[in-house]
Amino acid sequence: MTYTPAPIQSGFLTQFTTNYSKYALFQKTCIVQQKITITGSGGAVAGNNILVNLPFSVASFPNATGSFYYLDSGLANYGGPFISANTANYGYMILPNAGVVGANPNIIVQVNDTIQFTISYEVA
Repeated sequence: MTYTPAPIQSGFLTQFTTNYSKYALFQKTCIVQQKITITGSGGAVAGNNILVNLPFSVASFPNATGSFYYLDSGLANYGGPFISANTANYGYMILPNAGVVGANPNIIVQVNDTIQFTISYEVA
């Protein structure tokens, strides 16, 4: 099934293209794959965590397990674990020994950045 992405970096990001955004639900286990390409930075504020929505609320924090790839406009590539955020249905990307992408490294989403992840989690 498909769902509508709603990425956030301080404010909702409204300028992006959905390359794909799909999930499969098996009883209470949800598997998600998503890739979006940023087409503008309206609503973004540098230094804030970049969050990406999930199709359903997670059962508990940090329930989601998976990985992400973030291409920072061709300047850098980031990858690591993607976990559920401490909010209803969002997750965030962590760089080992660094922090949450957006805050550390301190970046702002920009045109041609891509966010891609695959995770599984238990639905609330």
